[in-house]
Amino acid sequence: MNTTKMWILTDGSDVGLSKLIGEAVREYIMEHQNSLVVKNQYLSSEERRKRRPVVIGVVDRKCLPEGVQLDGLVRKHI
Repeated sequence: MNTTKMWILTDGSDVGLSKLIGEAVREYIMEHQNSLVVKNQYLSSEERRKRRPVVIGVVDRKCLPEGVQLDGLVRKHI
C-alpha cells in the first residue's frame, strides 16, 4: 500500500511529459485496484478513493474548448 501523501502537479495537457505522467498514474491505479480486489474485496469505494494519488493539472482556460465560460461573464440560456 502507498503510504505517502504527495501531490503530482502537471501542466494539464495531454502531450509530452504530462501525458506520460497521466499514463503512469492510470496504470498505477489499475494495478493497485486489481491487487486490492484480490487482497480485500470488501473495501468501500471511499477507502479506495483515499488510496489514489492526487494529480492536479493546471492549464490556461484559453486551451480548454469551453474555457471562456469559466470567467463567469458568459451566460448560457437554457
